[in-house]
Amino acid sequence: MNQESKIINVKLDKRDKKDYMIFEFEEEIIVCLNEESGQSELKSVFSVLLTELIKNPVELEYIENKEYKVGLYIDVCKEYIIDLNREILRVRNNMPDRLNKINLKRE
Repeated sequence: MNQESKIINVKLDKRDKKDYMIFEFEEEIIVCLNEESGQSELKSVFSVLLTELIKNPVELEYIENKEYKVGLYIDVCKEYIIDLNREILRVRNNMPDRLNKINLKRE
């Protein structure tokens, strides 16, 4: 499986006094870190990641926003991306061979 990974950029931003983790898929997914809805928004991110993963290898990459200064969220975001990338790799490695072969034929 030597396919090149599709990179999904992730950055942090502050808008209207709230903190957001922004996943730059074809259509951005914005996760509010200050509200309970953030948990369900993160589930949506994981669902989109799995859909992408069926098509191509995927990797998340943290992009620093120099204007964003909330150290705790920066640390949490970086760790979350590391954990998600580890989970993505685990899922990709456990995908059935026939699903991987189907995806390779599409290329």
